[in-house]
Parts: sequence; structure tokens; C-alpha cells
Amino acid sequence: MSKKKRLKLERERQEALAKQQMEEEMARQEALRKQREAEEARRIEEKRLRREAELARLEKETNEDTDKKAHREKQLKTLVKEKWEQYHWKSHLVCSDVENPRDPCEVNSFISMWRDPNLGSRGEVEEVMDMSETLEKCDHAAKLADGLQKVIIESTIDVAQPVPLEDLMNYYLQIGEITIEKLDQLTIQLLG
Repeated sequence: MSKKKRLKLERERQEALAKQQMEEEMARQEALRKQREAEEARRIEEKRLRREAELARLEKETNEDTDKKAHREKQLKTLVKEKWEQYHWKSHLVCSDVENPRDPCEVNSFISMWRDPNLGSRGEVEEVMDMSETLEKCDHAAKLADGLQKVIIESTIDVAQPVPLEDLMNYYLQIGEITIEKLDQLTIQLLG
């Protein structure tokens, strides 16, 4: 074999070897690319599954929390109702001469009579109360105001009240204003 042919064969063999190595490298690169794509797809799928699992867990917790909250609200309403009934029963047992703070008619009547004691009389004679009577009425008004205060507090707990909160607060303020007015009159009377 001539030298030219050997060189040509050697070159062809090297070219074939280089071509084979290049094809092998391309195949290896392609395999690596596919492997990376598969790994990335697997990571994305795992991330999606973790996200779905987390969302499912959060939804389950939310539902459990909602159920617990509803149960607690039901228990609270039951407890408040029981306390309301106990308070109502105790108020009947007390046999007090103080008006029922839950009855707007009784409270209005007291406020009207406390403001103007001559309202029920026929004559135009203005009645002047003495010190002990005024202090007695002030004490009575304070007891009613205390009862109103309790009803106001109860009404803020979302208990169904027969009287709106605004009216209760108005009654409370009126009793305070009239009491101050009566005490001022008594002071003027004692000093004069």
C-alpha cells in the first residue's frame, strides 16, 4: 500500500473516529438535555403536587376552624342564653321596687315622674321634696341606672334585647342628668 493511500485511510479513519466521537458527544448532549428536561418537569410536577397538597391542607384547616368557630359561637350563645335566663330569674326573685330596666314603659314612667313629680297630680302646686326624700329618690335612680348599665353591657354581647342599645343609653343619660339636676336643686334649697 502506498503512502498516500495509507495517509488517506488514516485520515478517513480519523475523520470517521472524529465523526463517531462527535455523534457520541451530540448523543450525550442530547441525553443530558433530555435528562435535565425530565428533571425540571419532575421538579415542576413535585412543586405543583406540594402546592396542591398545601392548598388542600389549608382548606381542610379552614373548614375545621370554621366548624370550631361555629361550635364555639353556638356554645357562647347557649351560655349567654343561660346567663340571661338566670339573670331574668334572679331579677324576679329579688322583689325590688326598682323598675325593670328592660321595660321601656317602666323606665319612661320613672323618668317622667322623676323629672316632674307633679305630672300625675291635678293641681298646679309644685311639690318641693325634702332632703331625705330627694336622697331616697336619687338612690332609687342610681339602682335603676345600675340595672340599665347591666342591660347595656348585655346588649353589647349580641343578646336579643327588647330595647335598642341607643334607647338604653339615652335612658341612662337622662337618669344621670335628672339626678344631677335634683341634687343641684337640693343644694340650692339647703344653701338658700
